[in-house]
Amino acid sequence: MGRDEPYGWTFMMTLGWMAVAWSDLGIQRIFLPQASAGLAGQDLEEAGVTVRPGAGHPALEAAVAGWERGDDSGLLSLTLHPRVWGPPGFRRRVLEELRRVGRGRVQSYAGLARAAGSARAARAAGNVCASNPVPLLIPCHRVIASSGELGGFMGRPGNLILKAALLEREGVPVMRGKVGREFWGGR
Repeated sequence: MGRDEPYGWTFMMTLGWMAVAWSDLGIQRIFLPQASAGLAGQDLEEAGVTVRPGAGHPALEAAVAGWERGDDSGLLSLTLHPRVWGPPGFRRRVLEELRRVGRGRVQSYAGLARAAGSARAARAAGNVCASNPVPLLIPCHRVIASSGELGGFMGRPGNLILKAALLEREGVPVMRGKVGREFWGGR
């Protein structure tokens, strides 16, 4: 396998089976939890990623286990593939700001756009979140609508149940599809 050729692996977390694609240059993609290892593996196959049975990413597995116990430090220390960030510009600034939104906090799409230097680009910030290749590592689930409603998650409305579960796991209660203002503030 080449230095930048991705390979994949699936593992179990409390919310389901995760799939990850990585190469020697870093983690390239994380797939949202699925109900089975087979479905998680299918995500990798559909993305053209070779599944390596028995191969694992111990640092990622330990980081996810730490996140489940309430510690984000392992997730923040993982090496992400340079393609995740893309070239300098608005997208990269949004992704960098997303990593600053702390556990137990949320940020609005408008606030995220403002923090990234483009106050009127809330919809564009939402598009960056929807195309985030590494959810959990870059916590786009922590971004909500200015009304306090959940907004979207990874570009698919059906993922809102998972978004609410991730937020609640991090100590942010979701009541009737909304987050209270006391959890706003990003950091």
